[in-house]
Amino acid sequence: MLAMLPSDLKRCHRGFAFGYLVAKLLLKHRPTNPDKRAGTRFNIYWEPELPSRTDWVDRCTLKTLTCLRFHAAFATLVHKKRRAAQYKKLRKHFCSTTSNCDLLVNNHVLGICSCLGLLPSWVRGEIEVSPSSRYMQWFLGKFKLPATVDSMEQITETIRHALSSRYQIPFSRRKVENILCKVYRTRSGSLSDKKFCYLIFPVQMLVTSEGD
Repeated sequence: MLAMLPSDLKRCHRGFAFGYLVAKLLLKHRPTNPDKRAGTRFNIYWEPELPSRTDWVDRCTLKTLTCLRFHAAFATLVHKKRRAAQYKKLRKHFCSTTSNCDLLVNNHVLGICSCLGLLPSWVRGEIEVSPSSRYMQWFLGKFKLPATVDSMEQITETIRHALSSRYQIPFSRRKVENILCKVYRTRSGSLSDKKFCYLIFPVQMLVTSEGD
């Protein structure tokens, strides 16, 4: 399958149709209970729309081939700068045919795919941060830092090393980004929490992935 052209991939893959059905059911359920929406883990700030079946199959085909080829080429990538570079290329290509799929949504989608084993395990620890993101603008302003790549790297790496040292467990760049986002929402008076639905219940089993 790695050597197949997109046009040769079987277009009636039953997994594509099942995913379409699940998406249709979730979107139908979405307006019935706006405060607690099953299956919603993060806020995307806009109302999602289900594409046509043809567009859905095309997007699924693109993502399937991307996952296969990325696994074949970058399953074990150790070098930090190469990881960041390849993640950025992957992020731009993965949802290139999906409208409204911005940096936030893309980062979440790639992390989920990595947890499910569709992408290499190192992808879930990587993330792309933009200086224009609300939480990063807030941090840069609070500590009077210039909005440069070096400033963002300084904030991220300082916090990552501090947390890893304090709690004696490794903190990935993705975990640090998530913490920065949570701090911004709690310290800045953001009202976005009202739009979130956290699927954590008493006695629920939570699983964290480390390594392969």
